[in-house]
Amino acid sequence: MKNALFPKTHHPLASLTKAAVTLLTAALTQSVNAQELFGRLADEGVDIVGSVTYGKKNSYDAMTQGYYRFSYDNRFQAQLTEPLRKAIVSGGCTYHNGKIYASEYDDSSRLGFQKPHWIVLDAKTFEVLYDRQMNDNYELTTLSMTYDPTTDAIYAINRTYMETFLITIDPATGTPTRLGADLDNNYRYEAIGCDKKGDVYCIYMESKNDHVGIEQDLWYLGKVNKSNGSLTKVGDISMGNLLSGDSFINDTRKQSLFCNFKTGKLYWIYPSSSLNLNIEYTCIAEIDPTTAQGTLAAYLNNTVLTTGAFFQEPCDKAPTSISAFEYVETSKDDRTGKLQFVMPAEAYDGSALTGELSAVVTEEDGDTIACLKGEAGALVATEPVKLDNGDNKVGITVSNAVGDGPTVYRTFFVGKDSPAQCQNIRLTSDGLKTILTWDAPTTGENGQPIDVSQLTYDVVRYPYEVTVAKGITECRFEETHPAEMTRYVYLVTPHLGRYDGQGAFSNNLIVGTPLDVPYGGAFTNPADMINYYTILDANNDGYSWKYSTSQASAVYGFNPNEAADDWLISPPVNYKAGHTYVLRFSAHSAMEEYPEAMDVTFGNGRSPEEQSYPLLSLESIPLPPSATEDNVYEVEFTVPQDGVYYYGFHCVTPAYHANLFLHDISVQDKAEMTAVSTIDTDNVSVKDIYNSLGMKTNRMQRGLNIVRWNDGTTHKVISNN
Repeated sequence: MKNALFPKTHHPLASLTKAAVTLLTAALTQSVNAQELFGRLADEGVDIVGSVTYGKKNSYDAMTQGYYRFSYDNRFQAQLTEPLRKAIVSGGCTYHNGKIYASEYDDSSRLGFQKPHWIVLDAKTFEVLYDRQMNDNYELTTLSMTYDPTTDAIYAINRTYMETFLITIDPATGTPTRLGADLDNNYRYEAIGCDKKGDVYCIYMESKNDHVGIEQDLWYLGKVNKSNGSLTKVGDISMGNLLSGDSFINDTRKQSLFCNFKTGKLYWIYPSSSLNLNIEYTCIAEIDPTTAQGTLAAYLNNTVLTTGAFFQEPCDKAPTSISAFEYVETSKDDRTGKLQFVMPAEAYDGSALTGELSAVVTEEDGDTIACLKGEAGALVATEPVKLDNGDNKVGITVSNAVGDGPTVYRTFFVGKDSPAQCQNIRLTSDGLKTILTWDAPTTGENGQPIDVSQLTYDVVRYPYEVTVAKGITECRFEETHPAEMTRYVYLVTPHLGRYDGQGAFSNNLIVGTPLDVPYGGAFTNPADMINYYTILDANNDGYSWKYSTSQASAVYGFNPNEAADDWLISPPVNYKAGHTYVLRFSAHSAMEEYPEAMDVTFGNGRSPEEQSYPLLSLESIPLPPSATEDNVYEVEFTVPQDGVYYYGFHCVTPAYHANLFLHDISVQDKAEMTAVSTIDTDNVSVKDIYNSLGMKTNRMQRGLNIVRWNDGTTHKVISNN
């Protein structure tokens, strides 16, 4: 086998370079993967609620100001519909025993003219229980507040145009009382929070120039003296457990400090940015009140500015949540069954419960299904209830004389299940015949047993979305196709009576009569590529060869994390022993600093294993030589015997490079390329005409053509027309 390569020429073009980002921040002590975050921060049913003064729904839209829920089930992301209550809560909010306390006003301008409203809300319904308008001249112009459960007082940071100081607030009336002298104006005070022992903490910062004159923000945790409002520094805040490559960054806008009063842990919500995620985001961090060490627990995917936040915890002696929930079916056809569960035996604070408890079971929309009573720790059950076929979700809240426990939700399946997807759907070919096989599903989509003997299947062929079989019972379908090369894929959908399953696709397969040499040319449209070339993502990373409309080219799009292992394998082509063939193609890299790499191979099949003979190894593919030219490569080869063979292009570019473009691929018989004639096309008996790249055409083009005459000979012909 002969290999030959045209000399490569390279004239650099202007190209983009990748941005280098430097963070002048503290070094990381520890990093974590994103999947290790987002664990429970409180008991089931106990969500975070916060007052949001600014937030991003997406790149374009802002959240409406108000109160939002950040639930574990939603990975602590705020619901992006309407807020629980619309309000401008610049003064912060806090919570205790089922009530929200807040100072609602707008601090965006003329702070001294604001007349804040002291608002008390029912935390379940957000009904306003109390509303008092305060005076102007900085009465209750707070920025953060916290409830002290040991004294039933609210502590807050109040500010004027020039001063910042601590106050206490009467929860019932909103009446403020100044607590000591002004805080040091060299610092900026951001958030205040109280733990379950009644210790009050404050997060504050200062800006300092380092030894080379660059300004840095330094963050501190301080402990509040509740008798005189003074602040004692606990320590410099440091953050561990950040995502790999990230450093502690706080953008200094509104933030919150709050406590899980059951566990005693303090949490801090602050806006930041992540190099790892390449976004502005909002951190939820646990902060140690003895060391000021922060630990990332979760994050919001956008900027969300909160002036207050809290866990919506029940009263200490209220019940905790139910256990051992089960749906007990009484009739599948009627979709009826009992809901049973065990009443809690403990109060929220962990103490033992005694006596009778009440439980309310509701549908997801809030409608009541049943009201039950039972002793603490007892098994209770509803009467049979009729429910919708499919998934059902119910909420269960247990209460006693002290109050309601957390509401927990349970999802369960009712009735008859739709079949799951078919498995192992495989498309193979024998000449122009395709054979489609699959394994029948053995369970329903929701894991319920099904009667496999009653399954039927619909089969749809692509392209053109043609239903080729309907209601068949065998897990096999065959059909014969036209000779023209086409990429086929099939969709198989199972049915069980009137219950439709989800369809699933087979592998792609190119079928058609093997082509003859010469073959190839430009990819003038996607079909020229995808109906002929087999595309294999060998490392299953989701990055592979695609068609580029702008460049009429095959293009490999880079993976930032993993090296390429992606194949573009030719259609079947007939070759003859004793002939020398020339494979010709053009290729270039997108960025000079990140050259692409590719191997060219040959073999008797369309799998990587069958591409067993190397033709060419291109370790560094350059940019195009000019705006009108590209790098052209040629390689000669022979075959051991007559038959159908395939050539392949294997992209092996390292991770985090750029794009590789490949086009104008052709294969020709070298012997048929040697003679060049100048003829008048009107005087020639022509059988087939190909352009210089091997693409079949309807008529000769002006210039060089490859012409197969009726006598079987092939010539290079220069047409004068």
